[in-house]
Amino acid sequence: MRFTLTTYAKRYRPWILAGAIGLLSVPSFAANLTEHQNYQIPHGSLAKALNHFAAQSGIYLSSNSAALLGKTTDGFHGDATGFEVLQRLLSGSGLTYRKTETGNLVITPIKNDNNLSLQPLLINAQKHREPTGQQTLSHDDIEAMAGNADAITDLLRTNTSVDYSRNSNLSSNSASLRPDEISIHGQASYQNAYIIDGVGANNNLNPGNNDDTHANPITPTNLSMLGGSSSQSYYIDPDALSEITVYDSNIPAKFGGFTGGVVDAKVLRYQGEDTTSIKYGLESSALNSIHMDESDKQDFDEHDSYEGNYTPDFTKQSFSITSVQKINDKLDGGISFSRKQSKFDQTYTDNGGQGRVHNMDYSDQRNDLAGRMDYEVDQNTDLGITLKYSERSYDGLTSDTYDDRFVRAKESYGISTDLTHYFDQGTLETILGFDRSNENVDTDSSTTEYHPTRNRYDDSPFSGGYGDVQQQQDTISATSEWTHNPFNIGHSTHNVSSGLQFTHYDSFYETQDNITNYNYRCLSGTSKDGCEDSNNDGFINDQDEYLWRKWQVAANTLNKDYQTFGLFLSDSIGYRNWTFNLGLRVDQESLLDNTNVAPRLSADWDAFGDGSTQINFGANRYYGNSFFRYVVNDSLRSWRTQYQYDESGNETRVTTYDDRSLDDFKLKSPYSDELAFSIEQHLGPMLGSVKLINRDTHDSVMRDRDENGQYLYTNQGQSSHKSISFELSTREGHEFQLGNTYTSLNTSISWQESKSNAQSDAAYDETFDAEMIFYENKLLDSADLPSWNYNIPFKFKFSTATYITDWHLLWSNYLNLHGGGKVAKDSGENIDINGITYDRYENVEFDRYATLDTQIVWYPPFANEVNGYLKVNVDNVFDSVINVATNSSSKNYTVGREVALTLGMTF
Repeated sequence: MRFTLTTYAKRYRPWILAGAIGLLSVPSFAANLTEHQNYQIPHGSLAKALNHFAAQSGIYLSSNSAALLGKTTDGFHGDATGFEVLQRLLSGSGLTYRKTETGNLVITPIKNDNNLSLQPLLINAQKHREPTGQQTLSHDDIEAMAGNADAITDLLRTNTSVDYSRNSNLSSNSASLRPDEISIHGQASYQNAYIIDGVGANNNLNPGNNDDTHANPITPTNLSMLGGSSSQSYYIDPDALSEITVYDSNIPAKFGGFTGGVVDAKVLRYQGEDTTSIKYGLESSALNSIHMDESDKQDFDEHDSYEGNYTPDFTKQSFSITSVQKINDKLDGGISFSRKQSKFDQTYTDNGGQGRVHNMDYSDQRNDLAGRMDYEVDQNTDLGITLKYSERSYDGLTSDTYDDRFVRAKESYGISTDLTHYFDQGTLETILGFDRSNENVDTDSSTTEYHPTRNRYDDSPFSGGYGDVQQQQDTISATSEWTHNPFNIGHSTHNVSSGLQFTHYDSFYETQDNITNYNYRCLSGTSKDGCEDSNNDGFINDQDEYLWRKWQVAANTLNKDYQTFGLFLSDSIGYRNWTFNLGLRVDQESLLDNTNVAPRLSADWDAFGDGSTQINFGANRYYGNSFFRYVVNDSLRSWRTQYQYDESGNETRVTTYDDRSLDDFKLKSPYSDELAFSIEQHLGPMLGSVKLINRDTHDSVMRDRDENGQYLYTNQGQSSHKSISFELSTREGHEFQLGNTYTSLNTSISWQESKSNAQSDAAYDETFDAEMIFYENKLLDSADLPSWNYNIPFKFKFSTATYITDWHLLWSNYLNLHGGGKVAKDSGENIDINGITYDRYENVEFDRYATLDTQIVWYPPFANEVNGYLKVNVDNVFDSVINVATNSSSKNYTVGREVALTLGMTF
C-alpha cells in the first residue's frame, strides 16, 4: 500500500469513542456532495449502482423509478466528489438530476416521454448517521485502537455501555488465551447475541460457567456439563474483520435472543485494493509486570500451583496471514488465518500425603480461520459465502490428588451463504448457515482409585483421572429479509422491512466411557498408616484391603433438539424533522415452549432541521436466550450409581438417582424492558451526546431445591440497571490538523447502578437464596443487592489517535479510570428480627484506579506497494493495580504493565 496524505486522511479516521452511545455528525448538503471520498461502485445495473452509491455516500434512495429498469452503468472506482460520481453513473443513461427547493435531488429523464409515467427518484441530501445505541468500527478503526486485542470482545473496551468481568484482567490469567466476557447495560454475559455475517454465533451449551481452569474440568461425583466454556462459538481474530457493530439500546427488531446487546461482526471484504499482510507477535513475562500477594510470593517464584494461578514465566507467540484479492470482474474474496500459542511452567505439591513436588509444562493454543467470497451472479444478484473455523486447546492436571493429565479442547466451524437480489421494489436477502461447536475433555484414564496400603511405602494412595466427556451443538439457521424501497404516503417517507428467521439446534452431552471411582479400605489397621498385614503373607499390598465403595457414571449420551422461529416487521417513518422507528418481533421457542412478543419503538427529532441537534426517545423489550444446560440438570445425575460392599465382597447397597424432565419446570423466557433517552449536539468540530438508559429484567433463570432436596430451575431472577453518560468526540472529517499530523480526540464519563438477586456470574446455575436479606442495616429484597459482577459505578475514558504522515506513524492512547465499586456478600452470620431469621450481607469494596494504554504503529515503505509493519503496544503504562478478591483472606490483583510487539509486512 502506498502511504500518501490521502491514504492517511481516508484510511485512518477512527471513531475511538464516537458512536459508543452517540450519533455521527450530519454534514450539510454541500459538504456531502462536494467532499472528496473514495467510492467503489461495480459496473452493471444502474439501480444497483445507485444503491452502492447511497450506501457509500450516506445518501439514500427514497423511491425507485421505472426509468432505471434495464439500464446499466460502468460503475466507478476511486476518489471523487459525490456530484462527479453521480454524473459518471448517470452518463449515457438518458437520466439526469435536479435540485429541488428543499435541497433534495430528483432523478428525471433528460427528455421526458409523456407516455411513461415516472415516479421521481428522490435522493435525500443528508449523510447517513449512526443511530442512537449503535457503534460501528471499521477494520481501520480497529487497527487504530490502543490496547492489545486478540478477539472480538477485546475491541469493545471504549464503548461506554460495555463492562468487563472483574476476572478478565487478572495477573493470574496472564498466560491464558481465552477471550474476555462482556456485559451490556448490566445484563448477564451470556445474554448477548453474537452474529457473524448475519448468522448467530452463540454457544448455547453452558455459557454461564465460563471461567478457565487447568484443573478439575469435571467431577464425576457431581457430574455436570463442562466448565470453562464461552458465550462465543468463534474466537475470531480482529485481523479477519472488516467491521464490527455493537447495538446496546434501541436495538432493531431484526435481532432477537438477548437481554443485553448485539455484537454484529462482518468477515473481511474486498475494499478496492489487493492486499496481503503477514504478522508475528510476541508477548513475554520478561516484559510484563505481574502482581501477587506477599503471602503467595514464594509459590509464585517457584511456579507452585497446578491450577495455573502462578505463571511468572510464560511466552505468548502469534502468527497471522491475511489476504484480500479481486479474482476477476465478478469475484473477489479474502482469507485470514492466525495461530496463537502460550507456554508456561508449573509445579504442584502432591496432595497424597507425601508432599512431593512435581514439575509440569502447560500449553494453550488457538487456531482461527475466516474466509469470505463475494460473487456478482448477475446485474441484480449478489452471492456471498463465509467460512469460519476456531479451535482452542489447553492441557491441565485433573487434581493434585488424582494426577492424570487432560487436554481440554473447543472446536467450532461453520459455513454460511447470503444471497441478495435487487428487485425494482426493494431488496431480498436470504441467509443460510450451518455451525458446529464441539467441546471435549480427553483424560489419560477414566478410572480413579484410592488404595490405603500404598501409604505404607510413601506412595500416593490416589491415582487416575475423570475420563472423556464431550458436548456439542449443531445449528442450522435460515433468515429471509425483505427491505422495500422507501416510499411516500402523503408528507411522510416510509422505510419498511420484514423478515423470517428459523434456527434448529441439535445438542448432546456424552460420557464416552464408564467413569469409575474405586475406594478401598483396610482389612485391618488404619488407612493413615498404610494398613496392616492382615493375611500374614509378609507383604502389605492390595490383598490387605477390600473394595468398600464404587461410584460409576455410565457411558451415556443425552440428546436434545429444539427450534426457534422469529418474525419481525419494522417501519422507519420520516415526517418533517421527525423519524419514528416502529418495530415488532415475535419469537416462538420449542425448548421452553414459549411465544414472546417484543415491541421496539423509538423516535428521533432533528430539532432545527439541520442535523446539529438530535433528540431520541426509545421504549423496547428484549427476550433472552435459553440453554441446553437447563435440559441437562438432573439427567446427568441419573447416570450415576453408588455401590457399597462388605469385607467379603458382598454388595450391601445400591443407590441410584432420579431423572427429571425440563418440562417439569415450566420456565418462562427472561426479558428486559428498556427506556432510553439521548441528546446529541454539534459543538464545532466535536460531537457531544448525553444518554440515559433504564433496564429492568424479569424472569431470569435460577436454581432452587424442592422438598426432596433436588435441584429445579425457576424464574426468580431479577435485575435492574440505570446509567447516564456524556460523550464528546471529534466529528468525522473534522480531525485536528497540525502540520502533517491528524488527531482525533474522544472522551466519555458515565455513572451506572446495577442491582440483582443473582450472586454469581452463572446465575442460571446458582441456587436461589432467601428473598429478604439484612443489608446495610435494613431489610430489603435480595433483588436490591449490588450486582455481583460487571458493575463499575463510575467510568471515565479518554482516547486519542494521531497520524504523523511524514513518518508513516500512528500513535494511539487510551486512558481508563475504573471507578472501584462494591458487591454484597453473605457474611455467614444471621440476624433475628421479630422471631424471623435473615441472612446478614456485608459489603466488599474495591478501590478505583486508572490505566493508560499506548500504541505506536510504524509502516515504513520498503518498495513500491510494499510496507513494513511494527507495532509496540504497552497496556497499563504506569502499572496501576488493585485487589479484586471478594474474600478478605486472599488477594487477587489486576494485571500490571503488559508489553506486546508485532512485526510484519504488507504488500
